[in-house]
Amino acid sequence: METITNYKLKDFFNQDLQLIEDYVNLLQHLKPISTNVRLTDLTLRQVETIKKTINDENELINIISIVQGITIEEVLELDIITFFPLIKDVQIQLESLVNKEINHLSPKHSDARFEMIDGSKRLEKFGVYNAVNSLANGDILKFNSILDLPYNEVFVKMYLDTTIADIQHEINKMKPINN
Repeated sequence: METITNYKLKDFFNQDLQLIEDYVNLLQHLKPISTNVRLTDLTLRQVETIKKTINDENELINIISIVQGITIEEVLELDIITFFPLIKDVQIQLESLVNKEINHLSPKHSDARFEMIDGSKRLEKFGVYNAVNSLANGDILKFNSILDLPYNEVFVKMYLDTTIADIQHEINKMKPINN
């Protein structure tokens, strides 16, 4: 490949498969371009959808539509040297977001009995619905309204709840003060 053509995305997909593969191998190394909307400013539902679909090449156009606040048609008009760096930024944001969740939303203490019966592993299959159920106090009628809250608000509330639970656990382990 001697020269690179900066195709519009819609034209890029009409190229020879080998050319597309060669370009993708190069384009994935471009420096990220910041998205118009940060993942943390999206709704919890949107963030969870992006988490589930980021590795599905058929969903990348939808993801860019969401984070750029533009239509699918407008995404297809983007140059490939814009599209691929936007995808890279979404991937970086997701990695940071997931690391933040792991570091801040995992309780410092666990119940040995809960872990003995593989409680965490068994609930893992419900994904975000564990958090949604907790925030809704088990009221299924509140699930959709929680999923439509800004991700950042949900994260802060979950972080607060995790911190309070850790503090309560430490208090419960303390011996009573005798006067």
